[in-house]
Amino acid sequence: MSQRNRHNTRLGARLTAARDGLASHLPKGLKSLKVGDKVYTIDELDQTLAGFEGKFLAAADAHSELTKLVNDRDAVAPPSRELLADFKAAMVHLLGRKNPLLLKFGLKPEREARRSRPGKGQEAPAPDAKPAS
Repeated sequence: MSQRNRHNTRLGARLTAARDGLASHLPKGLKSLKVGDKVYTIDELDQTLAGFEGKFLAAADAHSELTKLVNDRDAVAPPSRELLADFKAAMVHLLGRKNPLLLKFGLKPEREARRSRPGKGQEAPAPDAKPAS
């Protein structure tokens, strides 16, 4: 990848353009240049710009690498989910669906069904019962 295409910011691209200009378009015989309130030799200025540019290039490279890693991760997500679903089925078959050992494998065991409290179930009328008149 060319350095020009590696920048994800305008400032990084400007640093590269400034270095390119220093290397190829300065008048012959120019030894130093006053930039701001400091006088740089051409080599010193190039080294300073290179240091700044390196930070931008490193960030752009890291961004590209991160994008690649995220795409790789996303590519294996569906088969990972499928494998884990099959693993859960195998462990439930082996240990039983309510076994607390399932927690050691990152799986939730089924909980016992709630029991209704005494007297609570008798209070509600049957759905097909006719209201008293």
